[in-house]
Amino acid sequence: MNFKQLIQRWKIKDTNPKPKTRKEYNKHLPWNIYNSKTWGQHYTKFHRFHFYFKNKFITTLLWLAIKTIGTKNIDTKVPTKNQPWNIPISIIDKTWEQTITDWNILYRRNGGLDETRKTKAVWKKKALTDENCIILRRIKNIGITGLLIDTAYKEFATMWAHNFTKAMLQEYGDKTKYPAGTTHLFYAEGGMYDIDYKLLYKRIQQRTTTEVHAQIRNAADENKQWANGPPTNPNSYSTNPHPQAGQAHQAPPLPAMRNTNQ
Repeated sequence: MNFKQLIQRWKIKDTNPKPKTRKEYNKHLPWNIYNSKTWGQHYTKFHRFHFYFKNKFITTLLWLAIKTIGTKNIDTKVPTKNQPWNIPISIIDKTWEQTITDWNILYRRNGGLDETRKTKAVWKKKALTDENCIILRRIKNIGITGLLIDTAYKEFATMWAHNFTKAMLQEYGDKTKYPAGTTHLFYAEGGMYDIDYKLLYKRIQQRTTTEVHAQIRNAADENKQWANGPPTNPNSYSTNPHPQAGQAHQAPPLPAMRNTNQ
């Protein structure tokens, strides 16, 4: 991002509807994932965080950071050969990059943002060129540069990485809480802006391993049926009722990895 593009960002105006009266400001909102109680509270927090802090302040701060440090001085790779003390930082680097790719394919592509149904390869390439991904990568590279040049924060990051890993394994490794293993429901579209998301999340967490395996077997059976023509089961949960001739139907994913391209 050059200085001209940065100025253009500051000129963008917020087009989201704004509460105009005290009554509208205090209008109660139903349950929502943002934990906003009123329209005014939601608008104020959303507007200040997204419109000013994220889209203006953070991008300006990143631009200034790159100019201050110098592009040539920003590390994009973590040396680990004969430097085992850098391995935790290298893992942070690699998992951050992998998450950018996963975010594009599993969330942004399958989450209803892809109206043209582009291929995974296109979205994987998009992870290298998309402005949002570039911003995430710049944050990572600047952070890694700091960790490699500041031993105190390097040890802090190493401790955090270990504590984060242990906490995640302890939480999601608890079979009494998650009988079917790790589960997560993507909040992928505006249509989920209601209590349904909370209820669906609860149902997914209560699923047992047996139920998950049963759905996998049913999906496999449905694939076989589609290979020989439409299934006769009226309760089939097909996502593609009209596959091409000779093409086996692709079974829908488990609800834990919700696909909204249906």
